Amino acid sequence: MPPGGECEMAYGTDKDPLFSGFQVSDFHVDMMYKRYFNGSGDMRFISSGRGKLLDVNQAGVELFGYGSKEELLGLDNVCLLFSNPEDGRQFQQRLAENGFLREYEAELKKKDGSVFSGSITATLWFEEDGSISWEGALRDISGLKELQEAYLEAERHNRELSESERRIRELNQHILNMLMIMSHDIRGPLVSIAATIKLLMRGSFGRMDESVWNTVSDLMARVRRLIGLAEDCLGSAHSVEGVLIKKKEFVDLRQDIIDAVLDEVSNEIEEQQIVIDNRLGA
Repeated sequence: MPPGGECEMAYGTDKDPLFSGFQVSDFHVDMMYKRYFNGSGDMRFISSGRGKLLDVNQAGVELFGYGSKEELLGLDNVCLLFSNPEDGRQFQQRLAENGFLREYEAELKKKDGSVFSGSITATLWFEEDGSISWEGALRDISGLKELQEAYLEAERHNRELSESERRIRELNQHILNMLMIMSHDIRGPLVSIAATIKLLMRGSFGRMDESVWNTVSDLMARVRRLIGLAEDCLGSAHSVEGVLIKKKEFVDLRQDIIDAVLDEVSNEIEEQQIVIDNRLGA
């Protein structure tokens, strides 16, 4: 065992036969620290107060793509590891002011010039001889940054889709309103045309030969199809809009149906001097 490497154990009383303390020498403390320093998967480093690298583990050498630890330690200042050296100087200034920085994000540069995102946690130390040093850890967060950017991009697309959906809904509502108005306005004249054609077919305006009657009959069928189409469009528009409510109501046969039909053909009734015996109660 190396000098100074003894482990001193302090045992407890008879009631507590197990040892109650375990004192470790400076040699073992130094050995455990080196294991932690060199065995870490993230970069561990020690720098002088002026920014000169004093020590770095193998993970840091590999992270920045240098051929050896000595080559990386040969840099004049840690600022050269930053994509923009001015960012490195700002990092050192903030560390000097606060004494500790946690997860400080910066753009760093490898030996081959490629840039990656890193997160630095560092602590400032005042040595016994009055000098200043700082040590810390650095990890590559490029993958995390890419995920964050992808998330933000997805959020942006989601907002754009939501806005597009809102605009489409407004446009759809506008189209439905136009469809309802057009269907309603077209249906009225078509009903009047159908009533007039029906009078023609009944001979109210004189007799027609067979060929004319067939033509008028075909016209009547076309008008009825147009009326049905207008009513379908009107009903569909109300249904899509969500305002179509089905419920049973009492209908006044005279006021709601007969009087409405007679009103449509009132001019023809007067011209033909037709008398209608309507004995339904009011």
